[in-house]
Amino acid sequence: FRNRRVIGLNPSGSWPAKRWPDEKFIELGHRLSDRLNASLVVLWGPGEKKTAQRIAAGIGEHA
Repeated sequence: FRNRRVIGLNPSGSWPAKRWPDEKFIELGHRLSDRLNASLVVLWGPGEKKTAQRIAAGIGEHA
């Protein structure tokens, strides 16, 4: 994280119908990383670890 902004992404939501698809979080992660020179931290709550891992893997080295 040295010399980079750190931004948290929270893909969880209490209503499944209001959640963004994983692909949208991945796209957002790429944009934030590229445009703001940011490192991303993907947050999760109970039962959401696999979703967070998929998103982090999709973002790649900056997550």
